[in-house]
Amino acid sequence: LTGVDPGEKDIIFTNGCGAQEQAIGDSMLRVLNKIDVVGTPNLDISGSGTPFDIACDPTSDQTAIPYGNNWRKWDSNYTNSIQNSSWYNQLMGRIDANGSYLFYGHEYIGYSNYICFTWTNWNGDIYGSYWAPNNNGQKDTAQMQNSNEIWDISDINLSNAAVFKRSYTTQSWSTYYAYAPFYNGTGTNGVVLANVMGIDLAENPVGISVVDMYILEALPSSNTGVVELWKVGSSAPVYQALSFGEDFFYDPLDITVDSDYNVYVLEVNSDGDPVIWAYDELGDLIGTTGPISSTDMSGDPLRMDCQLFKSPDEVHVLHEGGLTRFAM
Repeated sequence: LTGVDPGEKDIIFTNGCGAQEQAIGDSMLRVLNKIDVVGTPNLDISGSGTPFDIACDPTSDQTAIPYGNNWRKWDSNYTNSIQNSSWYNQLMGRIDANGSYLFYGHEYIGYSNYICFTWTNWNGDIYGSYWAPNNNGQKDTAQMQNSNEIWDISDINLSNAAVFKRSYTTQSWSTYYAYAPFYNGTGTNGVVLANVMGIDLAENPVGISVVDMYILEALPSSNTGVVELWKVGSSAPVYQALSFGEDFFYDPLDITVDSDYNVYVLEVNSDGDPVIWAYDELGDLIGTTGPISSTDMSGDPLRMDCQLFKSPDEVHVLHEGGLTRFAM
């Protein structure tokens, strides 16, 4: 199938001369791109504690991995790292990055009902922070590339759910709450805040102020998940009436988007095997790893991020046994 575009194909019998053909069925064959392991699997990225998130620098080979009360900066081949302490020694929540800074949520000691959102450079120097109520915790964080905007989904108090949009300048923060139609129960658009597994923003071209945000939501009632597309910008996120994956993802874990707007979803299937699925920006399934063996991924999968600096883009998956890279 070399050179065949992904998608659903018809099946036709022919005598080989092109004169006699008989249609057997429409859309009976699904062709998918293969998402393969890149380099050595199960890289040792052990640090002080259990790793729980990953952020790839889109402009270089650097990667940051938090370990509970510290984070490490890794080089391109995960062969060298530098450990950095987090502010107030209580790293939690989620982490994301751009070419200059890391952004992460952590608990501020003495303020148990607040999340302290901090940004540092890649050497670990603290530049700014912002405190916000976090009663039910931070769900995920996404940095809008080529901009000064950071989005993260959190509860801001016991009754309201929102997407925080934060803009940063040197040594300071400005922020506002962009209230989104998320609910602590079922909502019109199906997004339940408590069930959000991950968010990611499509790469933002220079000069574009409204971009695509993809939200991965677990649906416990059906033991599946769904991805929804929203537009985010200067006002509250707007649902784009595009969703995919419902009744397909079995146990979804995380989501990431590459520079071609391909959306990757990490799940554990009904057989207990990790799988990565890839969709194009229209929500059509275009690629998969198939079930990933323990040889290529040891231990349970945790989180993933797309390394946009690579060509082609790579998906870096953090798991209990280390880290494995994939490319489509």
